Amino acid sequence: MQGVSDGRKRALFILINLFRSVGMEKDELEKRIDDWNKKNEIPLKQGYIKSQLAWAYRNK
Repeated sequence: MQGVSDGRKRALFILINLFRSVGMEKDELEKRIDDWNKKNEIPLKQGYIKSQLAWAYRNK
């Protein structure tokens, strides 16, 4: 999976929902998101990623 230079927050939202929809385990999902984020031109802050993951698991 490649990183992105624009639309990082939108891409994060899409990836979280995609991975959850295919039944990926939470630990694996977090690892893949972290690996993807490291490839971004400007990585998202870990706090933002954690809050999005928490929201996704709390609301679905």
